[in-house]
Amino acid sequence: MGGVAELSKRILGLSGREWAWSLYDVANSAFYTTVVAGFFPIFFKEYWSVADVRDSTAALAYSSSAAALVVAFLAPWVGALMDRRAATQRGLGFFSAVGALSCFVLAFIPQGEGAVALAVFALSNIAAATALSLYDSLLLTVTSQQRYHRVSLVGYALGYLGGGILLAAHILLIMDPARWGLSDKATAVQVAFFSVGMWWMFFALPLLLYPLMQKKRGSSATVRWASLLRTAKGIVRQRPLAFFLLAYWLYIDGVATLMRMAVDFGVSLGFPTQDLMISLLLVQLVGFPASLGFIAIARYFGVKKGIYLALILYISVTVGAYFMSTVEHFYALALGIALAQGGLQALSRSYYSLWVPQGQAAEYFGFYNTFGKFAAVLGPVLFGVVVQLSDHRSALLSLLLLFVGGAWLMRWVPAASKVEELRSAGGGGESVELNEERS
Repeated sequence: MGGVAELSKRILGLSGREWAWSLYDVANSAFYTTVVAGFFPIFFKEYWSVADVRDSTAALAYSSSAAALVVAFLAPWVGALMDRRAATQRGLGFFSAVGALSCFVLAFIPQGEGAVALAVFALSNIAAATALSLYDSLLLTVTSQQRYHRVSLVGYALGYLGGGILLAAHILLIMDPARWGLSDKATAVQVAFFSVGMWWMFFALPLLLYPLMQKKRGSSATVRWASLLRTAKGIVRQRPLAFFLLAYWLYIDGVATLMRMAVDFGVSLGFPTQDLMISLLLVQLVGFPASLGFIAIARYFGVKKGIYLALILYISVTVGAYFMSTVEHFYALALGIALAQGGLQALSRSYYSLWVPQGQAAEYFGFYNTFGKFAAVLGPVLFGVVVQLSDHRSALLSLLLLFVGGAWLMRWVPAASKVEELRSAGGGGESVELNEERS
């Protein structure tokens, strides 16, 4: 174990436990890349759904919203329960297994069974999001506060790299199924879904098996809703944190909706499946160095300015997408997302970590993901309604409300370097420092 820990320190500057934690990003990124953003939207339209293009888009959006709504209520309760039992790793293992099994099931759903496919897809999303909430909370266990930003960004970078490797294999599989002994592209997609489940569990094992120490909270093994309500009120009373969560609620909704609906948008414009998959691969390949680049941005300019930079990129991408007409434009869209996505998500996660009390990590991250998932209810519904009333271009442009609104609320969020001082003062009082400093 000592030799492995020493080797991992030399690779991206991670300790053994930080390395085990970061590999889970490799595990679950395959699901979000291949299934959520990539093949499911296309396969649903072309293989499972019998509805027209706009109605199938709306059905996919509403299914995503329903799954997000379940997670919004489930994640805080699961997080509090895992904190009390000091069982975050076991909870992570359970929900990862459910998600992986859902991917296996997707591989065997017959053609035309759109309702069944959406139900299993929703279950896989619920499991993945709940597992991700528990995984995020373990950041506080595997590293020190001074390293939150670095480790969080490295995790996202490795996720892009790992997800890109598996996606590249899937693209090769689908481009020429006969070469790999498969009868057609539909069979190749089914094999891809199955392999995602295998990949998920394999790369989850290092974190699930690594010996991490957690302390139990109290003697009760149950969680009362009144206790969760007290925690929620405590979060809201910290005004700077409340402003951050509101900002996060809006902009992460835009991120999630773009991720889920971009390929669907490309399909509606008639772009070839091969080009759509290559654009997703571009996101993974560029996202790896871009996420690592945000380590330097956070160090020299501050976490808050790093978030602003990512939001500016997303706003530019959203405006540009409205005028999209060629595959080359879609590649540009993918490039813009790749430059911003990992940095925005990783810095949001690590910034929130600074506010979390010891012993309540899973519960606090349950609420963090509640905000994210309540947002994920709003975004796809907004997209689905606009696309049915107008078109895909207008639906994408409507996401500007989320990115601009989130950026505006960030004005009331303090610099990362001020968080410890504000926490010690009991939440920051009536005013907060608005100027970002080096953190």
